[in-house]
Amino acid sequence: RGHGMDEWFIDASRECEGSLDLGAKLAVSLRHRVRQACGVTLSVGVARNKFIAKLVASCHKPDGLTVAFPTGRLTGQHCHSLSSAGSTSQGFCSSGGSTSDGDVGSWPPEAHAIDAEEAVRDASSSKLPGLGPSSTHSSTLKSNGIATVGQLQDLGADGISRLLSVTLTRATALWQLAMGIDDSDVEDRP
Repeated sequence: RGHGMDEWFIDASRECEGSLDLGAKLAVSLRHRVRQACGVTLSVGVARNKFIAKLVASCHKPDGLTVAFPTGRLTGQHCHSLSSAGSTSQGFCSSGGSTSDGDVGSWPPEAHAIDAEEAVRDASSSKLPGLGPSSTHSSTLKSNGIATVGQLQDLGADGISRLLSVTLTRATALWQLAMGIDDSDVEDRP
């Protein structure tokens, strides 16, 4: 199921019974099978929705597996800063870490668990659809000192609408993504 040549979305919520731990295990299996069959590596993000999964898939490129847990769901003694992975302050539990969904022994050793809300808040504002470097809004964001999704969260929908001169409907959609809210379905495409 998917999207483009280099990006896929898979809704495995039923198969994994909503468990991000089971999602991580499924991702490990998928990465292994694709590597064996095609010789291609995958960077995978596992999260409660498409936007967050896409965002965290880039945290451990190339060939990484990142699972975004809701705030308060990370536990374990292996939590430390992602600064070595190119980010500034996102906390994550590396291999051997545990989550409230399972115990240390069940956690895939190649998986990295991070706090979803921190990952979204700390992400570049250019990660939101329509706000990338080549967008018409890029210079407006830059000239107003807006660099992170968290800064857009703080503006709210009204503030985003005023700043970017977009309709409140569009601004609300951007603000919802900035808050990590994405109810869009995974659709089959040929």
